[in-house]
Amino acid sequence: QSGVLDVFWEGTDGNLWHGWYLDGAWNAPASLGSGPMGSQPEVISWGGGRVDVFWVGTDGNLWHDWYQNGWTGPQNLGGTPLDSLPSPVTTGQPGYLDVVWTGPNSTLWHATYTDT
Repeated sequence: QSGVLDVFWEGTDGNLWHGWYLDGAWNAPASLGSGPMGSQPEVISWGGGRVDVFWVGTDGNLWHDWYQNGWTGPQNLGGTPLDSLPSPVTTGQPGYLDVVWTGPNSTLWHATYTDT
């Protein structure tokens, strides 16, 4: 949504936390659960009303939570054990994003996600 600033972090409880600024004021932080997390969250949006959050789980897998008319995750996306933070990227095309990360032995890994 235009004019919204979202902030995400791993709380001291190990869960994903979210705060947002809208209409000139900060809203109270809220826990989205999803823990325990194994890394800080990496956030991206492919357009208005959509936010995707990725992180490394304590199991070494790629994890995902997303907002589109409400929070939907978390979702364990599996993958090879991540040796780096996931790096989500998008061209801004609604419904499409890529995530890249480093796996074992410095190999580069890539996953594409669509809402179709």
